[in-house]
Amino acid sequence: MQGDDRCQLQVVYHSGGPLTLSDRVRTFLLRLNSALKRRLVHHFSAMEEASAAGASAINRAANRLLSPPGACYQPGDEVEVLTMEEIRRTLDDNGCCGKLQFMPGMARYAGKRCTVLKPVRTMFDERAWKMVRVKDTVVLRDVICDGVELYDKEGCDRCCYYFWKADWLRRVR
Repeated sequence: MQGDDRCQLQVVYHSGGPLTLSDRVRTFLLRLNSALKRRLVHHFSAMEEASAAGASAINRAANRLLSPPGACYQPGDEVEVLTMEEIRRTLDDNGCCGKLQFMPGMARYAGKRCTVLKPVRTMFDERAWKMVRVKDTVVLRDVICDGVELYDKEGCDRCCYYFWKADWLRRVR
C-alpha cells in the first residue's frame, strides 16, 4: 500500500466526483428543511409535543425519499467487517477499492461487528474546497481513526470517522 502514513481524509476525495444537479437540489432541500425546522421550533415550541408523532413520520418518509438510490446500508444496520484476507481481494495495487484507500488503522476492525452510523452520499473535499459525490460508502458508529503512527509517528488528534466501502462489509442477519 502506498502512503501508509497519510490520513484517509487526505486521499478520500479521489473516490468522489462532482455533484450532479440532483445532488445540489437535494442538498438545497435538506438545508431548507433544516432552516425551516429551526425557525418553526422556535416560534411554535408549544405545539412541538403534539406534532412529534407526525414529525417523526415525516422524517422517516423524507429519509426514504432522500436516501441514495441503491443505498445498501442504512443507519442502524448491523454489519460485520470482512476479514483482512477478504478485504485484500477487493483492493487494487494502490490499496484502494473504488478509489477509496483502505487505511492501516482500519485493519483492527477486521472481523468485528459494527453498526452503520450513516451512509455517505456527499462529502466536503477540504483541499479543493468543494463538495464531491461518494458512492457505496458508509461510516460506522464508534469506529474512528485514533491517529496513532500518522505524520511521522507524531500522531493526529482529529478523531475522524473511517470511510468504509460497502465491499468491505457484510450484513449481519
